[in-house]
Amino acid sequence: MIDLLRFSKQILQIRVIKKDKDIVFISDNPKKIKKAYITFLPSELITRTIEVSSKVKDTLVESVIKAKLSKEIKEDFVFIYSLESKQENVNIYKAEIVLKKDIVNIINTIKTKNIEVITTDYHSLFSVSKKYFQNAFISVYLTNESIVYAGGKEKLEFFRSIPTPLSPQEIAEDINRTVIYFKQQSKSNPLNVLLSGNTETINSICEQINAEVSQPLSFVKNLDNRKFNKYFLNFGTLFTKENFIPEEIKNFKTFKKTFLLIATFLLMSACYLGFLSYKKITVLKLNEQKLLQKQKEFENMKNSVTLLDKNTLDYYLKYLTLQKESKKSDFLSQLNKIRPLFKYFLPYSVSVDKNIRVFFEKRYPSFKEMITQKEEIEALLKNLRLNYFIKPNYETKRLELIVILKRLK
Repeated sequence: MIDLLRFSKQILQIRVIKKDKDIVFISDNPKKIKKAYITFLPSELITRTIEVSSKVKDTLVESVIKAKLSKEIKEDFVFIYSLESKQENVNIYKAEIVLKKDIVNIINTIKTKNIEVITTDYHSLFSVSKKYFQNAFISVYLTNESIVYAGGKEKLEFFRSIPTPLSPQEIAEDINRTVIYFKQQSKSNPLNVLLSGNTETINSICEQINAEVSQPLSFVKNLDNRKFNKYFLNFGTLFTKENFIPEEIKNFKTFKKTFLLIATFLLMSACYLGFLSYKKITVLKLNEQKLLQKQKEFENMKNSVTLLDKNTLDYYLKYLTLQKESKKSDFLSQLNKIRPLFKYFLPYSVSVDKNIRVFFEKRYPSFKEMITQKEEIEALLKNLRLNYFIKPNYETKRLELIVILKRLK
């Protein structure tokens, strides 16, 4: 079960069951978000062309692109990239950038980290519209607040959005101007125009559009064409590959899965070992009872006889009373020690060998905030008496931390 959301002034949300590639409409007002697929209209979608030396390893391409973008874009951002072409010594990449503040606003509003996809209306609209056409097209999504355009053939080539004009005639005129512009840029003729969203507006402007116009037909069970048009952008999140989900959410999801996997493994191991050791535990309990009985006998002996001197009796009593504690390598208990750190950031990775290493990473909007938190975190770690390695990167305003926990023998 998943939730498809379009984030705007009012969150347009539906819940669907995805089974055997069929999407079944459930409700347009679910109480709790199970697994969110989110599309939204960013304040700005920035595109840049980046050249990267062909000698750079594939694993380092993303870091190189990010470093080049950071020199130009001074605000925090999230980006995706794709290879456009290869030349003799360089590879040409197209980067699409969304300001992080736009995404943080969404996360703070919906108040969940159960997020699978965060993408833009442009990518959602293009991805779902592409299911209807083989040739070049412009898809237009109409709401009371805005008009969203997405155009192209194999991939998104054109996008724009404007506040919705007051009259249907003005809407039709803007669509016609956009069609002319796209034809000039892409040299595509004939060109298909797909209209979705507000059905009443669509019906009033169809005859005024100077191109072949169509509306999407519903491919969803229990959802008629009219309602399908209303939620058309929401369904685009199921088909888009462009995901602007921030690293913090990815790290949270990775840590959550890792932690659950480790906890499940430990639980299964405990059950398995407990099953194998049942008889041994029973014998141990019997021996413990015998030990207590012996202790009582020595107590009675001490109080009733003088065959042994007092020091000797005290020695035997102490010997029988002391129990050697088995210090276990309790993974979960060890991790619990670092919980105070979670108010600053969440771990994204855990490794276990002779020691337990927990990895943290966070990027800050300013040097001041990074330095302040670094000092607070170090003071906390010293107070907790934990071994750690902390590395600030002042160029990218990123703080890396490794906490080392000893496994008890």
